[in-house]
Amino acid sequence: MNNQTWFISKCDRCGDQVFFYNILIKSLIETGNNIIHVTNEINSYLSHIIKGSVIFRYEISDSFEENILKFNKAVRSNKYIIIICPFIPYEETSNIILNDSKVVENWTIFLKNITVDVSICGTINPSWIDRVNCSMVSSQEKFYGLVDKPSQTVPSQFQKWSNYEVDNFIKIENEIDTPEIYFVKKILVKYKIPKPSLTHSLIPGDGKILFFIGASSIQRCYNYDSILRLGESLMKKFQSEIIFIYGPNEYELYSKSNSNNNSNHIYFESGQFDQLIEMISLAKLAFTHETFYYHLLNLYGVPHVLVSGGGHWKRFIYPNSISTVITNRLPCFNCDWRCPYDKSYCISEISEKALQYSLVERYRESNLGFKVYNSDTNIDLYDYTDNYVKESIHSNYIAKNNEERSKELIVKQEENEKIIVKLLEKQETINNLLLKNNEISLENDRFDDVRKSLMHKLSHMQYKLNIIYLENEKNKRSLELMGRVIDHKIKHSESNDH
Repeated sequence: MNNQTWFISKCDRCGDQVFFYNILIKSLIETGNNIIHVTNEINSYLSHIIKGSVIFRYEISDSFEENILKFNKAVRSNKYIIIICPFIPYEETSNIILNDSKVVENWTIFLKNITVDVSICGTINPSWIDRVNCSMVSSQEKFYGLVDKPSQTVPSQFQKWSNYEVDNFIKIENEIDTPEIYFVKKILVKYKIPKPSLTHSLIPGDGKILFFIGASSIQRCYNYDSILRLGESLMKKFQSEIIFIYGPNEYELYSKSNSNNNSNHIYFESGQFDQLIEMISLAKLAFTHETFYYHLLNLYGVPHVLVSGGGHWKRFIYPNSISTVITNRLPCFNCDWRCPYDKSYCISEISEKALQYSLVERYRESNLGFKVYNSDTNIDLYDYTDNYVKESIHSNYIAKNNEERSKELIVKQEENEKIIVKLLEKQETINNLLLKNNEISLENDRFDDVRKSLMHKLSHMQYKLNIIYLENEKNKRSLELMGRVIDHKIKHSESNDH
């Protein structure tokens, strides 16, 4: 449906915003709809990447009348409004604002004056502020996504103002699609809106290859020295300009590299979005982790190789034609980054050889299709239909990989006692995974059957040999006795003759 107004409340992280824009909002804009997007201050950069969007900052120092007047004026002249919400659900600063009853009341009245066609709580297991915002606006239909129970309780200050405990959640129970994609597909189908395109018309850039060093957490990052070696190998192979990009979380690494006056090492401050976007939009190829940069690469259609760990496996992956995803599959995948080991082996043990192969392959054919590789093999772990991922694990590879990995872990046990303890704790899990492989189980069963049969036959033969031996001994004793009797009879006969 066209020319509707959609209200979206999504007060979470930067990468999540771009991801949701890519899978839903872009389609809404392309079909002629108006968007009111509520988020927090950290996401004000969205105005740089969403063409035609404007920022509306709700001022807590103003009355609700003043805020409503300024907002209505902005709505009349713009199709995409980004409202900066004064409440941040995961930070202590919100507690201070919450204690001001006037601020709470004014925000409530402001939202209740907004009338839209559809309102969406854009986070799965939504935060309290997103639930409150969606429940307050006047709309014909409301959508909330939910995997389990909401992770946060609505503060008491808001409980008297809204029907915050909504019951019209879309329960996420689909096993093929990720929660977000499942949620979005339900909405798109209902309103007959085309799914966002997962293919891209590639625009030739300036030929640069970008290597994004970091992510929001060091846990998600590949080895720094390995990234540098990969960049240097591609530079030599293709004579291309390689740019290593650092963000605020990697300032120390940048300072170290910059001490050698390396002009191809670039640092971007949090507010330098225009420069960053310009560089991304012109790139030929990129290496990245599962972070904000990855979502930007997909937004601007830049071919890329993604290093993805198992923390949120598949949840934020776009199965499009310009993506190669590489990981090291482990039985602990989808741990929500609560890693059971002392480091993320799902990332750290991806080989440089595997990444080099993937980068070269993607460089030579940018639009070669969606690829997912497991560590240092070229076995594609996924089939995909209808532009969405459906898992299909290659069992023979899993068996081989587990055997090889077991050998590697044994070596590491000798080097690091801490790893020994943790691996021993997970040994049962590894054994269970191995037992799941039918071929291994069958071969083991067959071997056991043959071994038992042979042992039985050997035992039976030994038994027969023992019987023969005993019979021989018995016969020997009988013959000896018979000989003695004969000798006795002969002697007795001779004495009688005399």
